[in-house]
Amino acid sequence: MGCGYCNRKKSDSFDNTLLPKDVNIEDEIEQCMDLSNNKAVFALKVDDEQHKETEKLLNRIYNGTRIGRNFKEKRFFQQALGVYNRFTDLIKAYQENPNPENEKAIRNELSIDKELLGFKYWIIKKDEVLSQVFANDIIWNKTA
Repeated sequence: MGCGYCNRKKSDSFDNTLLPKDVNIEDEIEQCMDLSNNKAVFALKVDDEQHKETEKLLNRIYNGTRIGRNFKEKRFFQQALGVYNRFTDLIKAYQENPNPENEKAIRNELSIDKELLGFKYWIIKKDEVLSQVFANDIIWNKTA
């Protein structure tokens, strides 16, 4: 069972998807934003039917069901993009000035109750310094 939005979007069409409470989706599916094409990109690290089905669902949720997103899909993507951009701004601020205040702001955004953790985790994982500093904050299935 995923978040409410994902569950409504998936309906009965995606019965063979991974369950976020059981599988470390944040590690097994790379998640990033392709800002030049205004879409989310998902890369499988495990190649099986459940992962493929989950990737298909994520693409539907973030990128829409057609070539052009409908109104709700556009609104959802814009909201997700806003969260993503705010997080990348925090990362830039930390990289320019790695002080405790900037570090705390990033840790706050990596809290289990925050949105887009998979995208945020991959931003951290792709940077050697950030990976070392925030290793304990990007742990799958951590408790609140």
